[in-house]
Amino acid sequence: MGTSLAEPGSFTGSVDPKLGLTALKIKWAAASLQEAITGAIPDSGAFAMLVEVSRTFERDASGSNVRWKVTSTVEGHQTPDAADGEEYEVQFSTGEDKLETCETFDLVLDAYKGNIDSQTGRVKFPQKIDGERNPAHGIETFYNGGLTWVKKWTATKLDPSFSDRVGKIDNPPGNPPELKGNRNWLLLRITGNKRGNIWVYTAHWLQSGPYGWLPEIYAPR
Repeated sequence: MGTSLAEPGSFTGSVDPKLGLTALKIKWAAASLQEAITGAIPDSGAFAMLVEVSRTFERDASGSNVRWKVTSTVEGHQTPDAADGEEYEVQFSTGEDKLETCETFDLVLDAYKGNIDSQTGRVKFPQKIDGERNPAHGIETFYNGGLTWVKKWTATKLDPSFSDRVGKIDNPPGNPPELKGNRNWLLLRITGNKRGNIWVYTAHWLQSGPYGWLPEIYAPR
């Protein structure tokens, strides 16, 4: 069995108090290469519920006896069956959309003398207005303000129902910002990351445009 290294800094770690996650790096010594590869971490009772997720080792011949310096990384949740941690985040951003979808499109069309092309359905603005350069000439897109609500939480199992829920209109948990008018939320994606003995999930809800996500496409079935 390996032995713990005595030098300072041989044991480091971190804790996420919101999600209850613990990550530790433990340095210990092995007497042989085989033990460095497959040996048990010494004195592991204090973190028995955590799972070793990686291990590195190097040969040390500096002393009278050859030994192997091993660094094991363990992580997870100390009480996974009682895990209930969660945290929320809000993200504000912009995205480039077609000008025709702008909430004030009719005002822009009138102000800059635009016309809708009957074949393409796209707006076109003349190069000049009253002999002066038209500032809207050539513009086809605009930057639309966006809002994303994010939740991160822990669970012991992988939930197969996620595949039926993503891409659908949804009501996010927590206390997301209040949306104006007909705007609503779309569950955009859910990602899962296995951290030792626990799954850490991250879900993103995306705010719609001013008219909401079309229920004929995005309503739950």
